[in-house]
Amino acid sequence: MGDDGRILVAGVLGLVAVAGIMTRRSGSRLVLGELAKVEKGLEGADFWLDAKGKPTRTRGAGLVGVKVTRTDMLVPDYLFYVFEYLVMQGAWREKKVTPEAVRAIAFDVQDDRPSRGSANKEDLRSELEEKIKALRKAQGRGGDRAGEGYAFNIKTWNVEVPSVVTKWVPDNVIAETLADQTNIELQSLVESLQGEYPWVSTDWEQAGRSGGWLVLYDDEGLIGNLQDFFAYAPEDDDWEVFMESNIARADERLSDVAAIRTRVREAVRGYERYMATIDPWEGLIE
Repeated sequence: MGDDGRILVAGVLGLVAVAGIMTRRSGSRLVLGELAKVEKGLEGADFWLDAKGKPTRTRGAGLVGVKVTRTDMLVPDYLFYVFEYLVMQGAWREKKVTPEAVRAIAFDVQDDRPSRGSANKEDLRSELEEKIKALRKAQGRGGDRAGEGYAFNIKTWNVEVPSVVTKWVPDNVIAETLADQTNIELQSLVESLQGEYPWVSTDWEQAGRSGGWLVLYDDEGLIGNLQDFFAYAPEDDDWEVFMESNIARADERLSDVAAIRTRVREAVRGYERYMATIDPWEGLIE
């Protein structure tokens, strides 16, 4: 128990063999179904789990929602990190993420893990600090709203409109058509990215004087969460485990942003190639 009476999940974050996910040891146990409401598509959940068991703050169709009901015993944010750690450990690789399986997860309130020592704690603290700096750098020009935006260059330089179009279609109509097609392509790209990366918010924008930047916002507020953990998390028995989980989360986000940057570059080049064909202009040429 913590000082405030809440359960501090111990061992491998306290997950034991009741759900067949982790095998640790027997002891004083409480199953998650006694502490939280778990349902598919649950409205108002503290977080949701995707098919791989990864927690997200963004509700989605088919995701398993988890809402802590015994907040006097279990901290919702703590439980979020528990599931982050489970994914990092591969706990769901051979088990389907269902409400029944999640409810059956048990918590062992005993803690017999040795401390890793202050030197290792300093190493972990330094590593997380570097990850936060790397995330800030990866934001590019987009950290202008609560520090959670990532900007991607969508400037186009090589749109070669077919000569038959420039000959017969007024310049203002060409400009409007280019802008309309840009919006269509961006909407399609963002929707695709939202399906792949649950943290990508539906609230996105074009930024810059010429609209040359696509800014994607983080629904999970990862950078802020990492900074809060770095600054305020008490160094209790599970601090090192959560620190490692947060470092892994930062690495995953950096990988996501790099992959999205590649996708955006490919989309811009594809747009340039498409607008150089006659297809998007057919309705404007008699």
